[in-house]
Amino acid sequence: MAKSHERNRAQALRSKGQSIGEIAHELKVSKGSVSLWCRDIQLSPRQIEALDRKMLYGSYRGRIIAAQLKKQEKAVRVLRMQNEGRGLLSAITSRDFFVFGLGLYWGEGTKNGRVKFTNSNPILIKLFIRWVQEIWKIPTTELTFLILINLKHKHRLPEVLKYWSGILHVAESQFIKPTLVKSKVRKDYTDFPKYYGTIQVHVKKSTNLLYKIHGALKKIGETMAR
Repeated sequence: MAKSHERNRAQALRSKGQSIGEIAHELKVSKGSVSLWCRDIQLSPRQIEALDRKMLYGSYRGRIIAAQLKKQEKAVRVLRMQNEGRGLLSAITSRDFFVFGLGLYWGEGTKNGRVKFTNSNPILIKLFIRWVQEIWKIPTTELTFLILINLKHKHRLPEVLKYWSGILHVAESQFIKPTLVKSKVRKDYTDFPKYYGTIQVHVKKSTNLLYKIHGALKKIGETMAR
């Protein structure tokens, strides 16, 4: 008797245009049973169209939920890996910072003339400034700063200068005339107003310092690259 009631209820719901899955969920029976009970019920073209739209929406919603879950899982994994990475370091010593700075300079510093370091990342620029201050005892007053930025940003120079001066905590008077790069920009970036070019830090009268840095780098290369 119960099955007969469920069958009649299923047929009534199907006649209203509900999907097999929705009916099975509502009646708490299998989709196979609902499909069997409702196999003779013909849906109108409008009902079929509505079910198609609902199926497409459900598929799209399912993809969105899956993407969100994947993003959340990645965020958790990234945080866990970062914490593991943090755990590999204890307190950072002066010697650690010295070696770190050598690696930084090896990748982004000039090889001739005097000590110059170029980068667009404010954190790396700040670390380099701190490195020459703490390791080599160079005061900030012995540093000059050069902005390198595409010619397309010429009208933004006052804004760019203010940005770098503020974020590096140095006077605008320590910035020399900026270099405008004339290469063509083939793409319009949405973050155009947030682009502040590249900074080159110059250490005055630093030829001997450059030789010392090169000597330390040679020692690392000779010792570790065997």
